[in-house]
Amino acid sequence: MGAPEEATKKKPTSGHISEQLEEDISTFPHMEVSHLYFLLQVATTSHAALADAEVAAAKTKLLGLIAEHHMAPFYERVAAEFHWPVDTALLATMKYFHPPQQTQHNEDELTKLDAQLADAEANLGDIEVLEAHLGRARLYSLIGDKDKVLEAFHTALAKPTSVNQKIIIQLHIIRVGLFFSDLPLVETHIKKARVLIDEGGDWDRRNRLKVYEGCYLLMARDFKKASSLFQDSVATFTSTELMSYPTMIFYAVITSVLSTSRVELKKKVAGVIETNRPDAKNAQYQDTVKQGDALLNRIQKLARVINV
Repeated sequence: MGAPEEATKKKPTSGHISEQLEEDISTFPHMEVSHLYFLLQVATTSHAALADAEVAAAKTKLLGLIAEHHMAPFYERVAAEFHWPVDTALLATMKYFHPPQQTQHNEDELTKLDAQLADAEANLGDIEVLEAHLGRARLYSLIGDKDKVLEAFHTALAKPTSVNQKIIIQLHIIRVGLFFSDLPLVETHIKKARVLIDEGGDWDRRNRLKVYEGCYLLMARDFKKASSLFQDSVATFTSTELMSYPTMIFYAVITSVLSTSRVELKKKVAGVIETNRPDAKNAQYQDTVKQGDALLNRIQKLARVINV
């Protein structure tokens, strides 16, 4: 009986998910899609300040990115929200036909991932099961299926995972929340990520969380706290999966101007900006010197005339 039992045991695993999978799930979803989606949402409001040409350009670019990444669920979502006519041919292409850059379309890849999950649960170890669930979450994140990606991540969190793996998942869920502007979801998982990072997170993820939380606070209109987090991230910014560095600097400047007193701004900025223009006190001093020189010259001329 001993030999058959040994044969049916799961294979030992290393306890670390693959670097490629970790890198992939650390870069999705594509936040440029979210930015364009937000612009189109703003365009539907009564106080929108976007020109018709800007709205049309945003729509064209958004549809291009949706088609490029085969975001069928997200396409159905935005089409319903904005009352766009559904392009059934495009939808079928995204669901059932693969693009040149990919070897499989969405349905094929899901079938493959289901098979990998079944094999991992039957024959392999906990880490392979976790990778299968994360693979599903990666795909759902790529195609913009909010409900399915959250379900996949919550299933993954229920499996044996390290603190580092939990942090990766929590950060991804925060990005999903930011992508869909789901502030309650973001707030909940920022708190969870903060606890995990305090337990065993490295400096990189700690700094990333600052930027994530800064974005959340910006969306929640807490500009003072957001400006503080963005300022702390200026020298250590690595969250390029969320935004570019110039964009983060822009947010830091805007939130600081809106929430910081002029005295405090001067303390932070004085001596940092290189300029040829003097501040107010030095300008007054220079004016006084110039006026004094002019007066002295006139007195000297008058003295010469009197001496003669």
